[in-house]
Amino acid sequence: MRTAPSARGLVVAALALALLPLSSHAASRDNGLEGVWKITSPRSAFTPIDGPIPFTAAGQTAYEQNKAALAKGDFSFDRTQSRCASPGVPRLSLTPWRFRIWPRARFVVFEYEWNRLHREVDMTGRTAEQPFVGPAVGVSRGHWEGKTLVIKSQYFDENTLIDNLTPHDSDMVVEERWSLTGPNTLRDQITISDPAFFTRPWHTQATYQRQPDLAFPEDVCLDRRDAGKMPLP
Repeated sequence: MRTAPSARGLVVAALALALLPLSSHAASRDNGLEGVWKITSPRSAFTPIDGPIPFTAAGQTAYEQNKAALAKGDFSFDRTQSRCASPGVPRLSLTPWRFRIWPRARFVVFEYEWNRLHREVDMTGRTAEQPFVGPAVGVSRGHWEGKTLVIKSQYFDENTLIDNLTPHDSDMVVEERWSLTGPNTLRDQITISDPAFFTRPWHTQATYQRQPDLAFPEDVCLDRRDAGKMPLP
């Protein structure tokens, strides 16, 4: 006589299914992006590819205030430096540390070596809903355009920065286009829109090289900060 499976058995079965390798359909959506990557040319700021950053008057004022504070060694404007808070998007694209991309059928996860930070991109096609408090990485929705992973992020915490100096408003929208330019070279093309701080959308990009697929060591940003090692990614 067959008996109904126990609750524990159902949980174990569900976990086993979750850990199974990708199906052929899901694996086909990887498009070569899965793996460990590291930025080719580390830097602290984005360089626009279409002229200087098109600041509005409010954006220019906020930028100059940040620049003056940095010159004095005052990092209170930068929560990543002063509090070990998440660098946010798109600043995470500048991290000199390694990161891993995990493409799956319903989501794509970015795992960062810096402070073991995770970012999840919803690939279900659902409409982004505004959170009560804007997260540093925004609310991210993605889709595939051929072999390019396109991510639109919005509803940001306005207290984060685009890079080490450039401010933004809570209405900023960031579009990222992740694609391979070679078997071991990855490019992130970024478009930043924020009418409060920029007169028009502007564009920048970063490139990365594939790294050995090794486990990331434990990292605690506060420990490094307290040891006098600045935590900027």
